[in-house]
Amino acid sequence: MRTLTQFLLLLLFLTPVLAEEDLPIKHDGKPSNYAQLWVDETATVTDAAVNETLSDLARQGQEFDHILVMTHGFDLDEQTSTQQLEWLSDKFLREFHSKGAQKIGLVGLQWHSATGALIVPIGGDYLRKIALARSAGRGPARQLLLALQSRYPKAHLSLLGHSTGCDVMTAAVVPEVQYDGTEPFVPTYKPEQPIKVLMHALIGSDVEYDLYAKGKVNAEQTFGRAELTWQTMVPLQPDDMDEVLILRSHFIGRPAGGQFPKLTMEQLDYAVSKRRLFLDSEVIPRSHYFVDYLKDERVARISDTLKFLANPNAPKPGEIEQLEKVLAAPDNVKSLAPYLDENSGTTFYALWRLERLLCGSSVHLTDGTIQDIVDTLRTYTQKLWRQQKHSKCVTFREGIFPTEKMMTKGGAPPWARPKKWK
Repeated sequence: MRTLTQFLLLLLFLTPVLAEEDLPIKHDGKPSNYAQLWVDETATVTDAAVNETLSDLARQGQEFDHILVMTHGFDLDEQTSTQQLEWLSDKFLREFHSKGAQKIGLVGLQWHSATGALIVPIGGDYLRKIALARSAGRGPARQLLLALQSRYPKAHLSLLGHSTGCDVMTAAVVPEVQYDGTEPFVPTYKPEQPIKVLMHALIGSDVEYDLYAKGKVNAEQTFGRAELTWQTMVPLQPDDMDEVLILRSHFIGRPAGGQFPKLTMEQLDYAVSKRRLFLDSEVIPRSHYFVDYLKDERVARISDTLKFLANPNAPKPGEIEQLEKVLAAPDNVKSLAPYLDENSGTTFYALWRLERLLCGSSVHLTDGTIQDIVDTLRTYTQKLWRQQKHSKCVTFREGIFPTEKMMTKGGAPPWARPKKWK
C-alpha cells in the first residue's frame, strides 16, 4: 500500500518541470507581463510590498476595465510560478488587445508553495502548504485585493486560481468559512470589509467539494460576492478526466474539480437561480498541469465571459446563454430533459429545475442522492437498474436522469436491462 500511495502522490504533486517546454525561460527578475506580490511562509506582507505591486500595476496603464489577480498551485518555486503566470498573462493580454476596447491589468499573487521534496508526505508538507494557502488568502490576498479596490474603484476585479491556489482565492473571498482541519494561522485582514469580484475562477480546483456546505457560511457569503463563480469539473462520464483529482479523491478527499459541488439547499438555490455558478467540463486535461488547463480555448472563453459580465452589450458567451435558456425554459419535463445531455454546467442547472419540479425541492442535489447516482454512473452503470425502481428521487426513478444516452455510454443501454429490474 505504501508503494502505491507514494506512486499516486508522485502523480499528484510532481513535477511542474514536465510541462516547461510550453513555458518561457526561467528568470530571476521581475515579471514583465504582470505586477507581482510575493508571499513567504509567514503568510504576511507589508504595506510597502503591496504599494510596490500597485506601482508595478500602474506601469501597465492608469485606467483598467478589468484587473485579474492570478495565483498558482502546490509545490512551485518562485521562478516556476513566475514562468506560469508570465505565460498566462501573455494569453490574457493578447485576448484583450486583439478583441475590443476593454482594458485589463494583471497581478500575480505568488506564495511559497515549494517543498523541495521528491515524494511529498501527505500528512506533512502538503497539509502545511494547505494551511499556508488558506493563510495567504485570509491575509495577504485580502490586503492586496482591498488595496486594488480602493485604488481602482471603477475596475472590475476578478480572481483566478489553479489547483491548491484555489484555496488561496476562496479564503480571500469567503474568509468566514470554517475549515474542518488545517486551519489558517493568520487572522483575517479587515474581515469587516467585503471583497466584490466579477469572476471567481477555480481551475482544476483542489478545494474540498463540500467546503461551503460544512463551513457554516450563508448563500450571500458563498456566491453573492462574485457575479460568477467559474469552476472546472471532470465530466459526468469522463472522456476527459483530471487523473490527479480523481486519484486525490480516493486518498485525501473529494476535490471541487472532480464532481458537482455539495452545497446547502440555500446556497444551491441562490447560486443557480441567480446564475452565479458555472461548471466548466470542456477539455479537462488528464495531467492537471497549469498549462494544459489554461490553453488558448479556455482563456478565450473566460475572457469573453469577463467582457460580457462587465458590459451586457458585449456578445453573450455560449455558456451564459445556455444557462439562461435552462432557467427560462417552461416548467415541464419535455422542455427541461433535453438539456441533461449537454455539458456538465447545463446538466447541473437542468437537474436543479427538474428536481424542484418532480421532487418538490433541490434536496437530492444537496443530500448526496444525485452524487451517488453519478458515482455509480461513472463506475458500474448497470447497478443503477437495480437501484432505480425504489429510489426516493423521482427524476431517477422515472428514468429521466441519467439519460438514455448516458446509460448507453456507460454500457447499460435500455434494451439490455433485465426484466426483473424493470
